[in-house]
Amino acid sequence: MTDEDELSMRYAFLLQPIRDLQKNWDIDISHLLEEFVERLSILDIFYLLLSKDLTMKSMPYLLICKRYDFIIL
Repeated sequence: MTDEDELSMRYAFLLQPIRDLQKNWDIDISHLLEEFVERLSILDIFYLLLSKDLTMKSMPYLLICKRYDFIIL
């Protein structure tokens, strides 16, 4: 065994936290971004459906208010 091998074995515990951090940061970003974009598209669809429903429900109210000349702020 050479002196370098002996030193690397002797101080390997000092490098272990760095190696653990490297493993923690080894993530598949493309997969996570695809999931995020998919969730955003689903939210867009829900938003469109909800806004349509709200508009359809508020129209009769606005017509009634207009009929009675109410001013809505």
